[in-house]
Amino acid sequence: MKVLKYLAILCLSSVYFGVVFLFSHVNGAGEFQRTLGPLDYLNFSHAVVLFPAAFGIVRRFRQAHPPKTTNKSYMQQGYELNGKKESFGTIMYGSAWHSHGRDGDLSRWGFNLALYFGVYLLAVPILGVALIATLIRRQRAD
Repeated sequence: MKVLKYLAILCLSSVYFGVVFLFSHVNGAGEFQRTLGPLDYLNFSHAVVLFPAAFGIVRRFRQAHPPKTTNKSYMQQGYELNGKKESFGTIMYGSAWHSHGRDGDLSRWGFNLALYFGVYLLAVPILGVALIATLIRRQRAD
């Protein structure tokens, strides 16, 4: 099971690798540079080693700290706070407030893709902070 999860992370990492590779190889005139430089090898090692480690750290952090929001719009929260006394709002806008504030699958997937692309770009600082936090915890334990 862990192998399949790692392969899924590598597939996501390869997408991010491709995006960074394309942005780094297309010049201002729209031409594609075909020579590989040292940053390309660094990007590859980043995709294979650093991103999966940072991905695991961020995933564990998100599981340990779930969001505390209720996922309701201000209109829906105000309607429920006022004890559902607003008859005009109930009649005219009942279906509108009911649909506000609910995340669909597409917005959740888009948010996760953007979040983990940020993790891909910032994997080195994330791993550095995690290493420092681990060293501090070990020093406190001793």
